Formats: sequence, structure tokens, C-alpha cells
Amino acid sequence: MSNTASRFGLTPMRPRHPHEPHRATSSLELFFDLVFVIAVGGAASSFHHALTGDHVQHGVVGFIVMFFSIWWAWVNFTWFATSFDCDDWLYRVLTIFQMSGVIVFSTGIPAGFDGDFRIVVAGYVIMRICMATQWFRAGLTNPEYRATAFRYSWGILAVQVLWVLRLIFIADSALGLPTFILLGLAEIAVPIFAEQKKLTPWPPHHNAITSFRSSLTYGYVHYFVFASAAAFAAGIELLVDVETGRSHLTERGATLVYFDILIPFPAVWTTCVLIAIVAILVARNKSVDT
Repeated sequence: MSNTASRFGLTPMRPRHPHEPHRATSSLELFFDLVFVIAVGGAASSFHHALTGDHVQHGVVGFIVMFFSIWWAWVNFTWFATSFDCDDWLYRVLTIFQMSGVIVFSTGIPAGFDGDFRIVVAGYVIMRICMATQWFRAGLTNPEYRATAFRYSWGILAVQVLWVLRLIFIADSALGLPTFILLGLAEIAVPIFAEQKKLTPWPPHHNAITSFRSSLTYGYVHYFVFASAAAFAAGIELLVDVETGRSHLTERGATLVYFDILIPFPAVWTTCVLIAIVAILVARNKSVDT
């Protein structure tokens, strides 16, 4: 296997060493984050337009759905890159393809807010297939983590099949939102299922991660932090529209939105940040004691 890989200019995808010193973020990873910022901006913009058009409930549901898809694809890549380190041409190509999925997803966000999920699902599936391929490759080159990596890979692919089936048969029905919640939970359950075999490595200098449970808490709480920041930005734009007379919201509706968005979202963001700070301080104290 290694001879075949080297023949094609591939580097074995090795797990990061537990005592590896801090590795700087690569230019590709920084670019990857910036591409996801485009998707976040698109979700916040569509959320703002829904609020301005007096479609508050529709906008909130659409924002939660879109932002979950963006966040989950991003946090999965971050999780993988934290555990395995490889920078050969295939890893870069797969990462670029994943970024292309983000762009496809971003172009479909406005239609997704209107109930047409075809482009959104296409972009999401592209991102997830690339991620499953990275995990499969990690399993091929690492016997120690093979079972875990293959569980990630096959679990991700299985859920993507369900997303496509939902798009074809269920998305436009009354079961659209309940099935989204179920498949969202299935996505979140994949790491829990995969890591039961053997925990993937994480860098010891990351003080917020001291166990698998803490890694789940640290990763999953990012949804509320990032979603709160994006929703708050949409609320600020709405405030400007109301003050300049460009919003279709009534005065009562605008007041409700202010209290539902401009106050709770920053409160959630602040709470999550404080929890993260406390977790880091506790982890540091434990490391000092040991």
C-alpha cells in the first residue's frame, strides 16, 4: 500500500503525535475558513431579508437549518485536521473540492430559505463526500485507527444517502422539518458512534480538550457561539432597515424581533464564551496539579 501511494506522490496520512508541538495553521486551512465565512454571510443575509419582509418564523427556522449545515461541515473538517496531519496533493485536492461544495451550498441559500433545497443539498453532499474520503484514506494508512476512521467514513456516507432520499421524497411535505431534525441528530451521532472503537488523537496543548466528552462539548458549543454572532449581525441590519423605513415589519413586530434577536443571541454567545473560559481555566489548573 505504501509503495503504491509513494508511486503517486502520496504521503501516508498519520495521526498527529500526542506530544507534537504547536503546528501553525496552513494557508489552505485559513483559506478553507474564509470560504466558510462566505456561507455564513449568505445565511445571515437571507435571515436579514426574511426578517425585514416580516417572515420572522420562516426566517428563524431557515437560519437554524442553514447554519447547522455550514457549522457541521466546518467542525468536522476541523476535527479531522486536528487528529490527522497530511499535506500532499490528494489532501489538498479533496479540501479544494470541499470548498467548492461550500460555494455551491452558498449559492443555494436564498432558494433554501424559500423551500427549494436542491442546490443546498448538492453542495452539502459534496462537502460530506470529500470528508468521508479523507476519513477512508486515514483508515487505509493507519491500522491503529482503521476501525474508527472507517466508521466515520461509512457513517457520513450513509447519512448523505438519507439526505438525498429526504430531498426526493419528503422535503416538501409536512415531515420536512421533523426529518431534518432526525437527520441532523444522525449527523451529530456519527462521531459518538465512530469514537467508541478508539479515540482519535488530539493535541495536548489544547487546554479546552481533555477527554472525548470535553471535545464534544467544545465542538458542539461552537454552533451556538457562531450562530449567535451571525444572527446578531442580521438583527443589526434589521434595526437599520426599521429606522430608515425599509422594513415591512410593524412596530410591534419589530419590538418582538429586537427582544428575540438583539438580546437573547448576544446573551447566548456571552454565556458560551464564559463556559469555554471556565473550561480552559479548569483544564490548566489540572495540568498544573499533575
